[in-house]
This record gives sequence, C-alpha cells and structure tokens, in this order.
Amino acid sequence: MSSYYGKNATKRDVVIPSQKLNTNENGGRVRRMYDSIVLTAELAISDTVAMMKLPMGAKIIGAKFVAPVATGGGPAGKVEVGYEGDTDALFADTECDFGAGAIDADMSGSAAAYNAEMAKEMLVFLTCTEASLISVGATLELEVLYVLD
Repeated sequence: MSSYYGKNATKRDVVIPSQKLNTNENGGRVRRMYDSIVLTAELAISDTVAMMKLPMGAKIIGAKFVAPVATGGGPAGKVEVGYEGDTDALFADTECDFGAGAIDADMSGSAAAYNAEMAKEMLVFLTCTEASLISVGATLELEVLYVLD
C-alpha cells in the first residue's frame, strides 16, 4: 500500500465512493494547433503577432516555437509568447537566433501555461521584446498541444 497518493489517485482509489476523474487529466485526446508567419518587416519592440485561438476549457500540455537560421548580422531579437492576462505564459524572452542557428524550443514544465486550463477562448500571440535587424523573410512557427474533452 502506498504512503502517499496523487490528486487523481486519491479520487480513484482512496475516496469511497470514487470521484469522477477529469478527462482533461486522464485519457483526454491531445489536439494540436499550429500557425506560422513569414516576416515581411523587422520586428520592432512591442510588435505583436496574433497566432491561434485556444478554445475554452483547453488544457495546455506542450508548445514548440521555431525560428530558422537566416543570413545577415545584428541582434537576434527576442519574443515572448502568451495570451491575454499572461503575455509570456508559454515562452518568456525567447531569443530568435536568426543569424547563428535555428531555434527549436519546447515549452518547459515551469512555464505558467503548462497544465493551465483556459477559462475562456484565448488568443495566443507573440510579442517582440528585443528588436531584430535580420528577421525579414524568416518564418516563425508555433505549435500548441492541448487536451479538450
């Protein structure tokens, strides 16, 4: 017999009668949203790029941000990725290393959005926090994985 139980293990095994487990935490279907943009101008500080809308009830389980290698020189630039109320919930000050190497970043488990459930439909957006002189023609990609059942 275990000494300790997780929240859902308690609901399933310890509480009599058992409580219903949230399908967003046990056996839910993973869904994927993807969006990309080819930059036609350099990103300036505070520029925002609207990406996807997450539906109400979506529980975020992962995200990936991709910025490619590009030619040129100058500062790489940085973006944060989030939604209303938390503009860096998925990625905080992520460097867009357009010059030296591609960025292929996964959202960490310590990000504010990890395991967060959307109380309403949320627009996900990128915000430039450090300007880049070499972003023209670069493609930024964002993928968000979530559970909604």
